[in-house]
Amino acid sequence: MPEANTKLNNDAQLRNYSQEKVHEITIECVNNYLLLNQYDSLFHTFLSLVFMKFRDSVATSIHIPFRNKASQSSIHNIEKESIRLLEEKLPENYTKEDIDMLAPDVVQSICKDFLAATVVFHSKNNLSEYCEESDDPTVKQLYNQLLIVEDYLRAIERKEDKGLFSNIFGSSKYIDVSDTYIDGDLPKDKRLTRLKPMNLNNVMSREDYYKQKINLLVLLTNSSMLCTESPDGKTHKYCVGQVDVPYLQLVKQAKAMNPRNNDEFIKILTDLARENYYVPYLPFDEQLENTINEFKAAKKDSSFKSPLSVKERAKNIQELKNLQSNLKQMKNDRLLNYVLSIELPRIFDELSTLPNLHVEEISKKVRGKLNGFYASYYILKLNDVVICEVQGQSEFRSDISKDGNAAHNMMDSKSFNFRHLFEPAAFPFKNTPKAQEILKFYCDFLETVNLNTVSGYRVSKEDKTALRDLKDLVEYASSKIKVKDKVEVQPGNFISFEKYIDNILSAYGSKYGTINAAHRIEHNQALEVPQNALFSLENLLRARVGFSCLANLIRTKYKECKSKIPPYDLAKAFSPSFSEHDINSNLDEIEKAKETYEPLDVPFNPMNGEDSDIPPYHSSDKDDDAR
Repeated sequence: MPEANTKLNNDAQLRNYSQEKVHEITIECVNNYLLLNQYDSLFHTFLSLVFMKFRDSVATSIHIPFRNKASQSSIHNIEKESIRLLEEKLPENYTKEDIDMLAPDVVQSICKDFLAATVVFHSKNNLSEYCEESDDPTVKQLYNQLLIVEDYLRAIERKEDKGLFSNIFGSSKYIDVSDTYIDGDLPKDKRLTRLKPMNLNNVMSREDYYKQKINLLVLLTNSSMLCTESPDGKTHKYCVGQVDVPYLQLVKQAKAMNPRNNDEFIKILTDLARENYYVPYLPFDEQLENTINEFKAAKKDSSFKSPLSVKERAKNIQELKNLQSNLKQMKNDRLLNYVLSIELPRIFDELSTLPNLHVEEISKKVRGKLNGFYASYYILKLNDVVICEVQGQSEFRSDISKDGNAAHNMMDSKSFNFRHLFEPAAFPFKNTPKAQEILKFYCDFLETVNLNTVSGYRVSKEDKTALRDLKDLVEYASSKIKVKDKVEVQPGNFISFEKYIDNILSAYGSKYGTINAAHRIEHNQALEVPQNALFSLENLLRARVGFSCLANLIRTKYKECKSKIPPYDLAKAFSPSFSEHDINSNLDEIEKAKETYEPLDVPFNPMNGEDSDIPPYHSSDKDDDAR
């Protein structure tokens, strides 16, 4: 028994030693990268080269946001992953010497995420010339699939916009979608290979509804990205690609219930949002299978071909319109992601032929998560000095990672709880249960409303009334709460809201910037445009809590605190010629940067297996409705 206790004690000491060792190497590694970033523009020059090469050879519409990860985020993630990887690599009866030998290489391999950028391929690109000239059979197949989907969507639009003659002529036309099945064998059911576009306004029975829904789900399934990770333990072939029900549609539904006042309107609308948002979606192939089974069962019902009630018909038509909207956004998603996957490695190889630049591809992988996230990752080493990560994403997948099911604000380990920054606007006793109930009521509502929805960008005529109603509700709810002027960081110890946000940005925010084409005579130049603190706050809010109307109140308050927020740095121009002038080689500036540099001094905290990520000065107690 004493021997067993001794072994347990030894194991605990070794685990603690390994954590201390990882922490020590991590701090050294992050310090080196931070110092390097002050005077070496190699990474940003490389990004400008990628931007220019891609723009000139493939398409004109991409953008490349880059980031330096926040120090706290870097240290947390590096140590968490390093401990896991180190435990996998250590021998069964390991010693301190084994830890000393393996830990440096393990930490270095994890630090690849410190410098990172994303190539976002815009959906509006017309790749017809590229695809027609390509020798890649998959490109040809995906392009053909895109043309079929566009033909189907145009057929629907023609039937809805034209008169009687067009509807009669179009009713006999079938579209062969067999070439859209690129992931498996063709189904035997001809309903799934020969689709007949219908006028959504003529959906009068359940039969009409199911046929049109099956058609749309067929095309959505074959426009979906393959899934590589299924955290629920089940096997899923495709990632989720669902786009949320338009919020203005929920406003219409809530108003149809005849609320007596604004508070009742808000209550109904918040409940509808909870029913429709923040719920796990099924991939389209699974929705298709379920719909076919429902269709078979419904055919046995005597009312299958009977006219629908007004309420049910409106609900079905709206669902079909939502699916059609999804298809419009996803139609070229697979093509864009595939082109990225073949062109980015080609560009990396091509850049290595330039003088004074060597790009080594250390590793690459594709991640397709059930929640809809999809991206290609490339870990690169530049000139044997800088290790960085480049991620390729279509615009649709990038949007899902910001505002959809794959967004960080949907993940408990990634999201922040910022509600402690708010208080009732006009309530005498702000800490009473009644005051907290009022606060929660309006925060719940404002958190469900995306700021983009209220902005009214490209709103149809039929939605203008709903938009006006929503704006009135948001203005009313916003008047009932306010952002605190001072934040309690410890019992009895308060700091200003501005100082609190500054600390949040310092610890958990990161420096964002974008590589853009330079507006100069020389066509081959690009600009690195760093962003200011307000932009960094917007990105932090969007990633951690979602850019809702509630989050916008924090942004507005911070903007008022800082009448003029200076940028991080001046914009810098880079050129694919990669001459000595493209790198800041001013020795005086380098020495000055070294002299003024203050290294990180982060205390060691033994890892306890927690994966929490909360702002400093605040211990977050998640309420029952926290996302």
